[in-house]
Amino acid sequence: PADFGLVAQVAAIVGLTNLIGDFGISVPIIQSRHLSQRQLSSLFWVTIGVGLTLAVVVGLAAPLIAWLYSDPRVVGVCLISALTVLVRSPSTQFTALLRRRLRFDRLAVVEISAAVFGVACAIALSRFGYWALVTQSLASGFVLSLGAWWACGWSPDFYCSLSEVRDKLKMGGNFTAGSILNYFARNGDNILIAKYWGPTEVGLYAKAY
Repeated sequence: PADFGLVAQVAAIVGLTNLIGDFGISVPIIQSRHLSQRQLSSLFWVTIGVGLTLAVVVGLAAPLIAWLYSDPRVVGVCLISALTVLVRSPSTQFTALLRRRLRFDRLAVVEISAAVFGVACAIALSRFGYWALVTQSLASGFVLSLGAWWACGWSPDFYCSLSEVRDKLKMGGNFTAGSILNYFARNGDNILIAKYWGPTEVGLYAKAY
């Protein structure tokens, strides 16, 4: 339970980057009636840029998060989590395109494959404790991005213009703001339990929830 709790208490904070990294871009991709290749490429590189920025922020914030929980092991978990944020960032665009095209069959295969591969890695590395759980997220994120790219059959151009996608980013930003408020409402309990009771308690609580 303590291993699951250690990862859960970091995920309660670092997991916010998944919302910010997406920046709600999947919403205008799915909703817009028309999207040009230039617009899609611009949105893709914005997502990659945001993901890279968040990965750096998580890496730099690792000592602070470790101080919050009074646990030096948190630093290593945060650094791997930062890499996971970067690895998963391309999947936002690819999975949104699959949803836009109603290719839920392909999306399901990709998501299940990513989950199974991540679990297999965790089982193979189970003797390493919480590192197995951290590796699980990294491995599944890598397979998700790679598989979704292959399934959607789309690749970006080396082109990015914020002016061409300003309205899309505004729509996504509004959606993300609401998601962030909901995120804190649903994860604040994990943070508080980890802070005042410890990783074992939050591990049991998170799994029971």
